[in-house]
Amino acid sequence: MNASDHAKCLCGCDQAVSKGRLFVPGHDRRAAAMLIRMRHGSIAGFLADYGYGRDGKSLKADFLRLQSDRALREHQELEAKSAAIEAELAKGKQDGVTWTTSTPAGKGPRGERTSS
Repeated sequence: MNASDHAKCLCGCDQAVSKGRLFVPGHDRRAAAMLIRMRHGSIAGFLADYGYGRDGKSLKADFLRLQSDRALREHQELEAKSAAIEAELAKGKQDGVTWTTSTPAGKGPRGERTSS
């Protein structure tokens, strides 16, 4: 769904939204709360339906574990990219290739490959 497709808040309040917005400020939470109440009766019911609660799993522990897992995957991906770049640079040195970088006025850093 695209923000430009709607001129009214998606929570159903019929208020106009600013260009590029889907909700009036705060109404995204209102919409989520209404849907949770409709489907699960309450937030406690929503949590219980997914196995969380006093006698169930810990929502916070699962959330922190998920964030930690994501951070670990991102770290591993960055390490793999770094290793690939290092391998490419080492291969280039073996092949007699040198690498230079330059920053033209008004532009960001750019790597240029040159042969020696």
